[in-house]
Parts: sequence; C-alpha cells; structure tokens
Amino acid sequence: MTDDALRRNPKIACVAIQRRSRVVADRDRYSESWSAVTLHVGGTYLTIVDSAHSPSRQRSNLAHELAHLLLEHTPGRIDISTDGYLLLSSFEREQEDEANWLAGALLVPRYGLVMAYARRKDATLLARQFQVSERLLLWRLRHTGVALQAKRANAYRRRA
Repeated sequence: MTDDALRRNPKIACVAIQRRSRVVADRDRYSESWSAVTLHVGGTYLTIVDSAHSPSRQRSNLAHELAHLLLEHTPGRIDISTDGYLLLSSFEREQEDEANWLAGALLVPRYGLVMAYARRKDATLLARQFQVSERLLLWRLRHTGVALQAKRANAYRRRA
C-alpha cells in the first residue's frame, strides 16, 4: 500500500490493523506478531497498539514508537496483505535498540528511579508506581546502576 493510497483513504490502514488485532487477541500462534506501529499519513502520525497486550506493555509500546519519532529514525516499510496482516518488510536492529533505550528512560527516568528506590526496594511496587512491567523496571535498575549505587551507599553508611 502506498502513501498516496493512505492519503486518499487513511482508514484503510486502521481497518486492516484492527482486523489483525482480532487475530492477535486469540493469543495462539500470533501473540507476538506485532505490538505497535506508527504510520505517517499526510503529515500526521498515527500510532496503533495491540490492545490485547497488558496496559503496561501498551505504555511501553507507545513510548517505543514515540522514541522512534524523537530520534528521527527512518521508518521501516510496512505492507498490509490482502487479508489484513501487517507485513514488516524492513527492520533496523540499531534503531530498535535505540528506541528501546529511550522508551525505558522516558517511562522510568533515572532521577525518579533513584528517588523511588530510596523509599522502597520492592520491584513489584516500583513497577506499579511507574506503571511499567516488573521486567522493564528491573532492566532500568540494572542499566542505570541505581540498585548498585544504593547498595554501595548503604554499605558505606554502615561502615561510617
């Protein structure tokens, strides 16, 4: 489907994606086919998420798509098959990795994580506070060094 076709009838993409979403909602072999997609149609960006995912996953997916826009990534090519399936024709691993990093930072900023971790160390409660998955929260704790920093600060205080 070309940009011209989408400009003439932008609902085509939405209808096709919604049909695909119903298949994903079955949660059998298509559970990880797609999470979110951002379309650029006539100067407007439209992000669509898989509503079958948990709210925390949807937030992560939206932040990931926003990160692509903020980083001005070159969009991959997406086609829609005649039966309504999304077909990702190109995929840039480096861009996906960058978007994952920025999405995590947008959802769980380091400073906020430092402050929250100082009050409570329970990953489940922190994930709930930031409205993200526990997996994402633990990833941010490791990659920001917040958990290690707190551990060392506590050890220092005990020695003093």
